[in-house]
Amino acid sequence: MVDEIPLRSSGDYLDVSHQLALKSRRELRSIPYPPRLLFFVNSGRESTDGRRVREFRKRLSCAPESDVLYRDDHGKLRSIPVLLRAARRLRPHLIYVELFGYSGLVGGILAKLLWGCKLGIGNGDEVFSTHLKNGRYVRALLSGALDLFLRRFADLSAVWSPYYRRWLQARGVRNVVCVPGCVDLSCLAPVSSEGLRQRLGLEGSLVVGVVGNLQYSRKLDMVFGWDLVEALSYLRDLKIKGLVVGDGPGLDRLQAMAKEFDVVDRVVFVGRVPHDSLAAYYSVMDVGLITLSNDLDAKFTWTAKLPEYLACNVFPVMTDTERSRRFVRQCGELLPFVGLKDRMYPSRLAAFLRHILSGPKTLERRKHGREIARGLMSFEVGTRHLERGIHRAIQGR
Repeated sequence: MVDEIPLRSSGDYLDVSHQLALKSRRELRSIPYPPRLLFFVNSGRESTDGRRVREFRKRLSCAPESDVLYRDDHGKLRSIPVLLRAARRLRPHLIYVELFGYSGLVGGILAKLLWGCKLGIGNGDEVFSTHLKNGRYVRALLSGALDLFLRRFADLSAVWSPYYRRWLQARGVRNVVCVPGCVDLSCLAPVSSEGLRQRLGLEGSLVVGVVGNLQYSRKLDMVFGWDLVEALSYLRDLKIKGLVVGDGPGLDRLQAMAKEFDVVDRVVFVGRVPHDSLAAYYSVMDVGLITLSNDLDAKFTWTAKLPEYLACNVFPVMTDTERSRRFVRQCGELLPFVGLKDRMYPSRLAAFLRHILSGPKTLERRKHGREIARGLMSFEVGTRHLERGIHRAIQGR
């Protein structure tokens, strides 16, 4: 897999993609029939997971016949009988459930028991730790028990990071493939941003941004973007501004933090932006933040934003929690993070942003981002990983 091949120069990333393509073609020649797949997305059509599955479906050469169902089209409970009816009608060789959620997983388990179809799961989170650290103890218990059962019952596990793959393999799970967060390079690319910078009042400043769903953890008193707002309070003497793209239940809390730290005039909140328009906002950013707690859940994911930052040549600043992400240093920076909420991290981030302004050559590393995304995190590479896993599941290997 990707983390097992030494990567020392930017050209090595393309070598990895080429090797994977050759291996996929050799393995897929042995499939004796065009397999039928049924995809189930445990969210909505326009969610990150929904777009991800559609992109895989377009590129999967081993699955010309496949359907996609979305949980949010029917509701959590009604989705289960909808999935079962589709499985009975199509009799797929494999049901692939994207995102850990009981609607698709319960339906997939029942379909396998009733009709013998294989079950594949795509997941980028360690659900037990995620619920536990947010104080949802009953959900943590139930999801942890379901996860233990699926390690033996499922025929394919497609995970987001090499660490997660190794972790599952060490616990006896056999058919595991690493399919990281992927990016469509034809849709996300750097574009001219001067007009948007001026319209947002960001001209002449180093722009540091966060993009995503602004969730709030009451237990940790932490919301996505908290470190950006607090870091800006240490940088009042410099021309640095923040850009927050997204909405969610934590938006009010983040805006309250901006008032609390007296940086309201230095943070621009633009709300939710359609995915097709994101390239313009990425191109406005000089630095993009990805802040993950230093726990098991953070080791299990590369996040969907990292490949998108790289595709648009945004300089990523990410918390250093797992060695498989060390390639980020070729196009960005990794900063230490301690525990679930590192109180010192905003000051550490502020010191690094100050360093960027004092040595602008640091930002030049971001020009390698798009090449790295093409070699490691494009949909073409992710699809080849997934094809190999589907092949092994259908063949019972």
